[in-house]
Amino acid sequence: MRYLRAMMLVSICGLSTPAFAQICCPSGCSADSNPPRCVFNGTTSTCGQVPCAPTPQRTPRPTGPGTPGDSPPGAGFAPCLGLGVIGAELVKKCMSELSGNAQLFHCFFFGENSADRAEDSRTDLSCPARQAKLASQCQARCSRFAANFQVCSDPNSQWQRFFGDIGGVAFGSAHVELCGPPLASGSRPFPSYRDRGWNNR
Repeated sequence: MRYLRAMMLVSICGLSTPAFAQICCPSGCSADSNPPRCVFNGTTSTCGQVPCAPTPQRTPRPTGPGTPGDSPPGAGFAPCLGLGVIGAELVKKCMSELSGNAQLFHCFFFGENSADRAEDSRTDLSCPARQAKLASQCQARCSRFAANFQVCSDPNSQWQRFFGDIGGVAFGSAHVELCGPPLASGSRPFPSYRDRGWNNR
């Protein structure tokens, strides 16, 4: 539940929906042009972008007899929310976001609990390496998400179609450990004589 609540907070802060033409950042963040991104105020740490408010486009008013009145409110608005990438690049972005978020929240933001540490020990992997490997099992879901992605529809609602059953409430959020089977147990290689300090015996 802690992880799900954190994902919801991040989705509010704008983890996902950057606009195509310009960068819009959530409160507490500002735009950095090199490279184009959002960063937390006073730092170089990146934060998510948020959808930019659509620019009103007024329909030209014709002239002459029978001229109708102004267009009704909302006419001419064409908001198009997206993720800036499609196809294979969207699959890569999906995988990158899942891996990055899993490492951030499990290893750094909340820290591991005893069960997590037991899994690290069982798999012989560090926390970041284990979360990255778990996220790699989500590739099939990312591929389906990218193949069905509609550019001008809300990315978060589309994300929920493919990741909602494993806690995906916003783009990049999910319980990656549910994407595939448990990781295989690791086995550290038997230490060499040199590693054991026996090289002079």
